[in-house]
Amino acid sequence: MEVIAYVPDKAWTGTTLFADNHRPGRPRIVEVNMLGEIIWEYLIPEDLSQYTNPGFDVESLPGGNVLFVLPMNGVYEVDRDGNTVWSYLDRKVSHDADRLANGNTLVVWGGSDTKDDPQVREISPSGETVWAWYARDQFGDSSYADIERDGWTHTNATTRLSNGNTLISLRNFHLIVEVNPEGTVLNVVGEGRLHDQHDPEILDNGNVLVANHSRNEHFAVELDPETAMAVWTSRSVSMRDAHPLRDADRLPNGNTLLTGSTRIVEMTSTGEVVWELVLKDQTYVGPDAPRLGFYKSERIGTDNYQHAETASPTTTLQTTTTTPATTVAPTTTLPTTAALRFVEPNPTVGTPCGEHMEPTIDGSTLGGDLVQGWGFIHKHPIGFAEHGCLVVSATDGYPTRSGEHALRFEVREGDCNSNENWDDCTTDRSRHELSQYWLPSTESTYHPQYDGDEYWYGWSEYLPADVLKQGDSITFLGQFNSDNAARFYIEDFANGLGFRFNDRNYEFLGQGVLKPNDVVRDTWIDIVMHVIWSTSVDGLIEIYVNGDLTETLTGPNMDGATYASFAFGIYNAFISDCRCEAMPIQVVYYDAVRRGRTFEEVSPSN
Repeated sequence: MEVIAYVPDKAWTGTTLFADNHRPGRPRIVEVNMLGEIIWEYLIPEDLSQYTNPGFDVESLPGGNVLFVLPMNGVYEVDRDGNTVWSYLDRKVSHDADRLANGNTLVVWGGSDTKDDPQVREISPSGETVWAWYARDQFGDSSYADIERDGWTHTNATTRLSNGNTLISLRNFHLIVEVNPEGTVLNVVGEGRLHDQHDPEILDNGNVLVANHSRNEHFAVELDPETAMAVWTSRSVSMRDAHPLRDADRLPNGNTLLTGSTRIVEMTSTGEVVWELVLKDQTYVGPDAPRLGFYKSERIGTDNYQHAETASPTTTLQTTTTTPATTVAPTTTLPTTAALRFVEPNPTVGTPCGEHMEPTIDGSTLGGDLVQGWGFIHKHPIGFAEHGCLVVSATDGYPTRSGEHALRFEVREGDCNSNENWDDCTTDRSRHELSQYWLPSTESTYHPQYDGDEYWYGWSEYLPADVLKQGDSITFLGQFNSDNAARFYIEDFANGLGFRFNDRNYEFLGQGVLKPNDVVRDTWIDIVMHVIWSTSVDGLIEIYVNGDLTETLTGPNMDGATYASFAFGIYNAFISDCRCEAMPIQVVYYDAVRRGRTFEEVSPSN
């Protein structure tokens, strides 16, 4: 754990208090100075170390004591000598606890709540419940009534406002509500704007600042509650390698403190990182990721606590001075065009894919030389450029995996397209993809993937010699979508070709490199997948690369969905995070895109 950026004249000086669970079995509470030096540490007792999820919340109290939540166990107050001076034990406690000015403690009951539970309680020092709020009174008969995901509401934060009302974050409802002392909901914030939000706070200007999980992008957003419009976001500082982001605090100098699983970042309103603490060489993916690393943090100013460090501008720590984080040089530098080592024909020779769609590119197209067992159309037809997908031939000098023809995909700067439900151009994307064409209740070519279906899939990709991914943007080279989420991706990483597996809420269930760069670049690479589609535990995904079984994923792969479909080509997300003046031209070839019932039927090597 170390501080990797610090700008003394721009950061809000103080100490930073946070819970640290990067070593499971040894959770602790840590306070560090601006140099990252630990000035106070409290180890959670061994018999309580299992209680860290969901929501290992910590806050500093006046006088220096520390209040913290051990979810599914209780709330504790300790002094600086580590003595427990107060506790409240209850197995429904989770996520958040705030000490109120009257000495009571406001506590969340959200980890596995039901309609019979109060989602928030106010507890007196003697442990008596003096106030409670039940979501069922407002939402029990609404469209939210049948939701269930780690509880009914999965309430994850609460704050008592200066007007006596209470602010409550209902994660599963994607809503923030303000309720009065009688429990009536007075205001609802975030409907249609938030997703799995965490830790909202009301700013001095009346706006709401909240950590938002917008599908697979996590960022802080400041919302105007009157218009529900975003007036500021932290998107210019990517936290993609530190998901989940569960805390955003506005500091007195106007900066914002962000807390992700492996990074705590202080940024200015213009996007400059002025302080950053990281867990070195740590990335958390999979179902255990939400309980690991950091949860929330708070900056304790020098006026608030006597142990706070006043850092000297002459410190030897390497500091950032004027360069915002968004202009840091990318780790992978590409030429203007991502290079293929063989020389492509110039000018490009080929037939636009759309000319072969009758109505799809399928097993009848060119005698099955490109696709077998299913059919494909333009994923987003509006704005799909002719150069985006071409049918090319070996005769003209192009690489093919089998037969005479291959599919050549190209994405240039500004290549965004859309359909009636989605617009790449307004969502920081670029792409050219073909998408599986299907009809409900059909068999054979136009049959989608339903719960209980078992299929083998195979295709071959020819990647350029250089990495396609740029900076913190993401490049996908194939994806299985369902009607409620994109579940599985083939992803281009800086160090190889890999995969990403999500649940219905875009939380990672698995991610990793399948084969390194020296295996997958400037050559054909064969991918075969065996999938048992399921909404329950008997789901299966097996991934073979060049004939080797490289990854096995089990469990539900279409929970809550009715169908799944496949798309392939080049798809870039969050291109503003590319750390480049412009995205380079990207070219990828595909061949032998097959669906069948056995490995032998779909393997590109056959």
